[in-house]
Amino acid sequence: MESGRKLRAAGEILRLGGVDYRLESVEGCGGSAVVYRAVYEDELNRGCFHQVLVKELFPYDPRGMIYRGEAGEVCCRPGAEERMEVCRRLFLQGNQVNLELLARLPEEISGNLNSYEAYGTFYSVLSVHGGRTLEEMLEAGGPCGLKEAAEWMTWILDGLECFHRHRTLHLDISPDNILMLKNRALLIDYNSVWQMGAEGAERFLFSEKEGYTAPEIRLRQISQIGPASDLYSVCAVFFRVLTGRRPSEQEIMGRGPGKSLSRDLEIFAEEPLPAVWQAVRIVVRGLHVLARKRWQSVECLRLEFEELIRRIDGRGISHSAVWESSRRSLKRLRKPDGLFLPRSLTVEGKLMDGQACFQALAEGGSILLTGPGGMGKTRFLQELLGRNMRIYRPESPAVVYVPLVDYQEAGEEPYYIRKWILRGLRYSGQAGSMDEALHELDRLLDQGREEGGGVVLLLDGLNEAGRKRRALLQEMEELGNKPGVGILVTDRSDSVKEYG
Repeated sequence: MESGRKLRAAGEILRLGGVDYRLESVEGCGGSAVVYRAVYEDELNRGCFHQVLVKELFPYDPRGMIYRGEAGEVCCRPGAEERMEVCRRLFLQGNQVNLELLARLPEEISGNLNSYEAYGTFYSVLSVHGGRTLEEMLEAGGPCGLKEAAEWMTWILDGLECFHRHRTLHLDISPDNILMLKNRALLIDYNSVWQMGAEGAERFLFSEKEGYTAPEIRLRQISQIGPASDLYSVCAVFFRVLTGRRPSEQEIMGRGPGKSLSRDLEIFAEEPLPAVWQAVRIVVRGLHVLARKRWQSVECLRLEFEELIRRIDGRGISHSAVWESSRRSLKRLRKPDGLFLPRSLTVEGKLMDGQACFQALAEGGSILLTGPGGMGKTRFLQELLGRNMRIYRPESPAVVYVPLVDYQEAGEEPYYIRKWILRGLRYSGQAGSMDEALHELDRLLDQGREEGGGVVLLLDGLNEAGRKRRALLQEMEELGNKPGVGILVTDRSDSVKEYG
């Protein structure tokens, strides 16, 4: 017994279309319907049974105005007829959309075997696909990590794409309406589906679920309802997967959901900072209160989740991948002894501290730092690297430390600096060969910070690169001319003439 709604009991026989369905359990309860797990006997192979789901239209009414009669029929008291009629209409509409999509895309849509009018209401007999709802999976512990969570979301988007491709909105996406199968997900419960451009939108009864329903649906701003409304729900589901709870109205309308996605969340533990930033970015934009400022298409949001997976794996040639690679190399650098004493530099007659120097580099400047051995040039570069790589910010340049001491052994290898950067990246799969990888890297370095690029190169020890360094100097000049690159080179003061 659910409060205000008497559910059918296990073992009860439901006769629909001349077939006896024996109910085994309640599979789920929504605002307008109850789903039972059931079996029926095969007509030829007696003793063998088919498993199905039976969906019963039985709207929940807290006042008890819609109730079950003595004979098991669904009854309606005066004053609730209009709501029951609206629910009937939505049930029929959902069935129609389900069947139309099923005919076009049988592998992507949950199965609907037949529907009936009986016992004062409507029933649908549905296929059993196996799997579990996302709600059940979250209650059982959720994903193993951020990567699995991101993969789940791409499956959900695949399931949603077939709706949007046929100009249909689901409008009831929540963990209990997502069936998780092996490497894919199905969206179930079509009672709120809406054909874009259909007439009578003002009279449509939209389903509302706290935390998952887009603001424009709750406010009935019909002109604003579109694909971004479904994508809002997808991002709300992602928020639930990350935090274990649904987003609150205060987070959406007030301080914003990003405040609740701190680095301390268990699912973010041990994840690369660029990946954490990307996950937060997906949620914050996806849950924007204004539909026009959210993700606008399934494909657009899918690309963001694919980028998240690449950042988790450290794959690809991107600003975040370069940043994470440099951060790993920073951990491998030998920690210098003693305290670092802040230094000032004289650049073109102007005195600069370390931060001013970095700002000049971030804006695409090129600086040659010279001085005798032992003055602390390498230490200065390492401090510059460490201080500007503590937190990932996409608008800040990635800083890469490149010691030039190995250049002699490389035998005046062309593209030495670029290949040093690529050594820390896992680019197979995105760029198959070294030539393709170099091309991808150049494309990144050609981007300014405002375009998602920006790299500061700290090239340490030009004097240690040997005498045959024409290719190295040529590469420095090429990189220094790129809009997204700033360069700081160190050299001993007694060997600066050639480069200077």
